[in-house]
Amino acid sequence: MVDTPSFSQATLAPAHPVSDDGPAQGFKAVCDAMMDLNIARKNMLIYPSHHEQARRSLKRACATIREAAGCFAPLTITVLPDRLMVDAHPLDPKSGLFKELSQTLKLRGIAAVTFQPDLTDEELVGLLKLMNLDAERIQAEGGIEKAAAGLSLVRIVLHPVDYSKLHVTNEEEIRRSPDPPSAQSTWHLFVSHMLAGTLAAGDAPGESAQAPYNPAAMADLINTNQVDVWQAMAYYKDLIAESARAPASGEGAPAPNPALANFHQLVQELNPALRRQFLSSAFDQCERPEAAGGFEAAMAGMQADLVVEMLRDANARGKQISPSLMAFVRKMGILDQQSEQVDWSKDFGDLQAGMRSLLDRERYETYVDGAYDQILKKFAEQPANQVLTAPMENLRQSIEASLEEPHITILVAGALNGLMDASADVEEYRDWARQLTFLLDELVALGAFGSLLKIYDAVQPCAAHADDAQRRKISALVHEHFLSPDFAAKAVAAFYRPTHTINADEALALLKRLGEAAVVETLDLLGAEAAFDAKGGLMRILVHAAPLAVKEALERLNDPRPRYVCRMLVIIRLFGGEEDADSIRGLLAHADAEVRQEALATLLNFNNHWGIAHLRQMLAGEWSEPAARAMQLAGMYKVREVVPLLTEIAQRIGGPREADLERREAALRTLGAIGDPRAMAALTHIAERRWSLAPKVLSRLKRVLYESLEGYPYEAVRELLHQGLRQKNSEIASICERLMKRYHRSAPGRPVGVS
Repeated sequence: MVDTPSFSQATLAPAHPVSDDGPAQGFKAVCDAMMDLNIARKNMLIYPSHHEQARRSLKRACATIREAAGCFAPLTITVLPDRLMVDAHPLDPKSGLFKELSQTLKLRGIAAVTFQPDLTDEELVGLLKLMNLDAERIQAEGGIEKAAAGLSLVRIVLHPVDYSKLHVTNEEEIRRSPDPPSAQSTWHLFVSHMLAGTLAAGDAPGESAQAPYNPAAMADLINTNQVDVWQAMAYYKDLIAESARAPASGEGAPAPNPALANFHQLVQELNPALRRQFLSSAFDQCERPEAAGGFEAAMAGMQADLVVEMLRDANARGKQISPSLMAFVRKMGILDQQSEQVDWSKDFGDLQAGMRSLLDRERYETYVDGAYDQILKKFAEQPANQVLTAPMENLRQSIEASLEEPHITILVAGALNGLMDASADVEEYRDWARQLTFLLDELVALGAFGSLLKIYDAVQPCAAHADDAQRRKISALVHEHFLSPDFAAKAVAAFYRPTHTINADEALALLKRLGEAAVVETLDLLGAEAAFDAKGGLMRILVHAAPLAVKEALERLNDPRPRYVCRMLVIIRLFGGEEDADSIRGLLAHADAEVRQEALATLLNFNNHWGIAHLRQMLAGEWSEPAARAMQLAGMYKVREVVPLLTEIAQRIGGPREADLERREAALRTLGAIGDPRAMAALTHIAERRWSLAPKVLSRLKRVLYESLEGYPYEAVRELLHQGLRQKNSEIASICERLMKRYHRSAPGRPVGVS
């Protein structure tokens, strides 16, 4: 530990990522490092430090922490009551693992930990020993600083909780600020929440959030559905609304708000459908009565084509564009741009029709202000041939686009398909088929799945049922090209990593027709992927061919790659059934622990008796990390057959060893996840115990017991909850009160409380 006079008051300066891979990669490295740190801590509780298992997990934790510390300068992990933070960003607030690690550090009086990139294995061993010391012993010896005094933690700095900063105050002094975040901080909050994955939940971290991030990269995350689109749109709408409420600043154009300019740039990079939704939201805010003409602030920095697109969309939706907004747009000079810059002229016809309707209703004087009057005069004086220029230009551009090679290829393929169907001569039929076959690979490269689908549906019936043997043979050749491994590989690649805009429904329909060829190629690609995504594009293909996917996955269970075998087991678990269990049973003895885990999960998912027997054997054996994971699977798949064994483990009288206590706590949580009322007798016995050689252990077990009651039916746990409300332990009483309120909300009318 660094010996400095101000150690207890160390400043936790916010750290920013410095790696070239960007903030997202840095936060992922931190998450991996904290997971490995917790695994190493648990292994050192179970095994001595020289044991191979402890040494292996320690090496892995040290390597990942060095990598994470290399992404920051240095890496400081801040400890909150239920989560870990890096700067203003939480590490997966929903993760029980990070919550457990934060509680471990907090109980030992650690407010933050700073890691240098060059920390050594010996220093990490020292930190783990501190984390595994009894918390009360640390406090009795004078706190974490005294406990760490004998350790050489030069590259690991522990920041203890500084109780000198606490003071007593009146309750009225503590209140949330009524002022909302300023417009300048909205982009910061949006970036912070997006990177943390908390756009849909949690309070904003404030203006200390990370500096503005690349809007184009943010737009890419929204385009690919990696964040909550509606929450992102809400940030944009709120910023537009706040800016529009600002009073107009006079005749000059206002300086763009940097936060709003970032949002406008993000919207510019969105795909057309999402861009229309964001612009529609912006228009609605500008047209609200509270806007009071503050368009200058709201639209400053918005590109001219975005303004025009926003107004066109409003016009298409039948929205009435206020004269003041039109006057502002005119004043900004957008309507005066040439057609090659902004194709505004094609909407003149709609605008002129709207003006005639306005005049017919005799509301001209009461509706139109002076600026709008000038716009009307300009339109009325414009020559007719000038108004028609833009539509003619659009027609010319449309014709030119239709003559481009991709469009011609699709048209030719459709024509050849029609000629085949209408041909009465076999030789002509063969010529058309040959030329059409040459185009199939080009159509795949263009992502023209709609055209391919029509061709397939035309030739497949002919290949099977045509009266003429020659036509049947020719159609079969085209059909075989569709089913060839090379074509299937191109089709899967065109869907998974498209280079052109494609229709996903049409693509999936064609891949389903390709059947086994597409499934084989998809499973081959799964082996090459660095990360497995159970909801990704490859899995969407397999969903449409589930029986074939299961059959092929079963044949690949002997693959020498453990990671690949695990992915095949996931596919079988998702799409297979009990009849596939016999092929999986042998993997329970596989050399790789992850394969054994996935095999057990798959058998339990099918409620297979071999899986249940193996689970019971693991739970009854020595407590280890595989046994802990097996216990989690028992709760995940609600294996009621192991409830008697779990109740026996929960009641087992053991010493205060951390491993014994973890095992009993895990048994209680698993029983709660299963929710079988047969466990009530054992739970009541534990809850009613008043005397123990290890009272702290008993108190901790009782708290876990009451937390686990959430998974049981109310009628089964009602007496235990009433008993918990009468406990002297305020934490247990609070848990029972919360659970009773929850049960009451789910079944209104049920009396809650102690009579």
